[in-house]
Amino acid sequence: LENGADIETPSGEYGNALHTAACHSNENILNKVLQKGVNVNLQGSRFGTALQTAAFWGCEDMVIYLLDCGAYINAQGGEYTSALQAAAFNGY
Repeated sequence: LENGADIETPSGEYGNALHTAACHSNENILNKVLQKGVNVNLQGSRFGTALQTAAFWGCEDMVIYLLDCGAYINAQGGEYTSALQAAAFNGY
């Protein structure tokens, strides 16, 4: 991040650094990405938002953390449309 990488550019299955950190429950990286000014509700993965990504993978600690950081619980987008549907798909 210190070297000027574009952390909002979508790529790969998880979309961007924010979504990847969320699905791997990496609060340290997530915090660094958010400190760089990335919108916590940034769309860009097959799951829509980082909150939807964390919900899909059952990362309860990340879901709580993202909500505390201002993630919009009713954000629409991605393959499962919402965080609730993403969580329900995998039985969480």
